[in-house]
Amino acid sequence: TGFLGQASNPQSAFLNGKVAMVFQGVWFNNYIHQYKPGLDYGVGNWPEVIPGVRDFAMAESDVLVIPRGAKHPEAAWEFIKYANTNNPHARSLAELKGIELTCYLQAKNSPLRVWSPFFAEHHPHPHIDVFRRLSASPHAVCVPRLGVWQEYNREFIAAFQKICTLAATPRDALAYCQARMTGSWARYRRSLERHGQISSRRPAVAASSPLDPTTP
Repeated sequence: TGFLGQASNPQSAFLNGKVAMVFQGVWFNNYIHQYKPGLDYGVGNWPEVIPGVRDFAMAESDVLVIPRGAKHPEAAWEFIKYANTNNPHARSLAELKGIELTCYLQAKNSPLRVWSPFFAEHHPHPHIDVFRRLSASPHAVCVPRLGVWQEYNREFIAAFQKICTLAATPRDALAYCQARMTGSWARYRRSLERHGQISSRRPAVAASSPLDPTTP
């Protein structure tokens, strides 16, 4: 836990050789370039723990919004529209535009399904092809849009630490996490029902183990 919060500074345990592997995203190459240029490293995806589930990834994103009360909402909207454009035929840096230009300068993968020739062939990230494959995977998931997500996340982190330190098996740690969150989820669901945000009708589901990998 002493290494937490150090991913984006020179004290990073990975950059200083104190840990061999870290779970990070495409942006981590920027920190390597800044604090440990020339570092010989590689990237890879999670192993196929569940048969048939390969190329699992967390797909997160930066979000552009116009806050209420903005002084120049029209100009902000023009920028958002520009950020969602691209030149699919770009063959030079000067021809990049919109989202591809932004992602190129940040050394991130583009959210577009089709990349321009220059973006795909001259990307500054040495392992961008891996991140492109993961982002296109059917097993790429995003953070759940839940009001109790932060609480879920804290419990997941605690479970992850127990598993990493061999204090609990993955099954026991996840079962404990689920038991702690059952009450919070029930209260949150009742709140949504009271405010009419979801139906109070419960769909019938087949009984199954909460840790059964075949359960949606």
